[in-house]
Amino acid sequence: MLRSIIKPPLFCYATTVQTIAAGATAIPSVNLSNDADFIVTEIRGTIYKVAALTGDVLMSIQLGSGELFSNVGVDVCSFATFIGAGFTQSNYPIRIAEVRVPANSELNVSLTNNNAETLDVQIQFWGYKVTTQQ
Repeated sequence: MLRSIIKPPLFCYATTVQTIAAGATAIPSVNLSNDADFIVTEIRGTIYKVAALTGDVLMSIQLGSGELFSNVGVDVCSFATFIGAGFTQSNYPIRIAEVRVPANSELNVSLTNNNAETLDVQIQFWGYKVTTQQ
């Protein structure tokens, strides 16, 4: 019998893929389920592109309650996986100290595209769910 060696099992909450025009900002939200708190340990991103980037893609994260994850925008290009016509480039995700997000919360992700072209971007929050029994 095969069993996961990762305890507790990893879980991912992700934004929908956002199509962001040049110079525009999108603010997708991620709604956490009400079954357990979520411990975020890693933030990953994916950028779908067809040409070389000419600028950055800045991200800031805020809980629905108003609490910020950082005081400045973080460049998604520094940790994202790039997928384009015939190529893939992976960068190392952001590893963070465990941040506990309450069950039934909302994460608002602000994404600003400072490039000359429209990009498709997705942000993923990896970690694990925590119930009162853990």
